[in-house]
Amino acid sequence: MEFFDWKLDIGHPISVLKIAVEQVRSNLQLDIHSALHLLILNGGSHRGRCGNAEMTMLPGEIFLSAPWEPHCSLPCGKKEMLVINIDPDALKNFFFAGYDRIERLLAMAPLERFAYLNTLPEKSVYIANLNKLAVMPEDGAKNLYIWHTVLALLMACDPPCEVNSGSIADSRRFINALQRLGKAPLAVEAAARSCNLSTSRFSALFKASFGLSFGRYERIFRLNGAAEALRRGATLKEAAAEWGFCDKSHLARLLGRKMIDK
Repeated sequence: MEFFDWKLDIGHPISVLKIAVEQVRSNLQLDIHSALHLLILNGGSHRGRCGNAEMTMLPGEIFLSAPWEPHCSLPCGKKEMLVINIDPDALKNFFFAGYDRIERLLAMAPLERFAYLNTLPEKSVYIANLNKLAVMPEDGAKNLYIWHTVLALLMACDPPCEVNSGSIADSRRFINALQRLGKAPLAVEAAARSCNLSTSRFSALFKASFGLSFGRYERIFRLNGAAEALRRGATLKEAAAEWGFCDKSHLARLLGRKMIDK
């Protein structure tokens, strides 16, 4: 399990990751964070999961994850992929008009969004440009060019107004609760109050939108953080204390389980 802190903000709105692997194994777990991922598959095949939805990407296809959308890779063979991580606040601040198009795109169910993006007429041009930019030498202009190309791709999107907004991508009603996620446990009652909803109503809407209960979602978020702390050299005891678990034995048991089930 890996937790990625992309460290994105208004001044650093994107980061780029090139992935080339021989095999994706079966023990990868759900990842949860506010950043968007723009995935471009350049070779092989990719299988992924967003909430309840599973999809298979083929070379030349793209996918955009929505903020706070639980996602993971599923077992597959060799693949080459370009991943561009995007800060949602920076994205929204860029648009002085027309951001409703992006909101409609992100409100689509994952499979609908996937299908829509791969019908864009100039998709192959954007893919070629982003791949070319990704291998440029690192300098101050590189990320700026990539950022402008990503914005151009997104500005080309104009989804229909009638989309399935009851999907896991529709996180706006839960944003107060999602922004409170951190190293300390967050009870569902407190999360519901922050959204001005009763606990029962909040729980039902959250499960319908994200495909898993708030309690499991919140625990996966902290488990990812604890796993990253371990990867960086913390002991089990230190990671458990930092991320709100009872003790190192409790954390070890939880890390040993697969967390992608509901």
